Amino acid sequence: MRPSRMLVLLGCVAALGCESELTTRERAVEEQVVTERLNAWAKAMNNARQDSIAAFYLHDPSLQVLWANGTHDNGWEEAQQSLRDFYNSIQYMNFVLQNPEVDVLAKGVAVSTFRHSTDVVERGGLRQPVTSGRGVVVWIKDSADGLWRIYLQQTAATQVVE
Repeated sequence: MRPSRMLVLLGCVAALGCESELTTRERAVEEQVVTERLNAWAKAMNNARQDSIAAFYLHDPSLQVLWANGTHDNGWEEAQQSLRDFYNSIQYMNFVLQNPEVDVLAKGVAVSTFRHSTDVVERGGLRQPVTSGRGVVVWIKDSADGLWRIYLQQTAATQVVE
């Protein structure tokens, strides 16, 4: 997804936020639920359990994932393959969220932003340089089961100089 396309998408999501269908209490409850989902997603990423990770994503062709390495996946099938390839190439990963913020924009749309640090050890023991960066996740509430699912994910990272 080109940056301009993402800005349009985020603008549309923000416009949805102008439709205040939630009370202050409802918004606070949903923000807590999304925050818990975000933290559980990060934990699942660290545990490398692909079936658990899959439960956080919208299994739909409209899913957009922009990975920190610069690659881009359109739809769940591509994202799932990228996850398989990544986890098959590493021994472990430590993905740490920092300063997560969640905003529920409308009944079924939320945005989370965060900083992160990532430490990866490849199969064979080679440790990749530690990276830090920022991330944005747009969540959509799945009408089938009421769970918040990742609709758009973008992470960016730069190498940490030690």
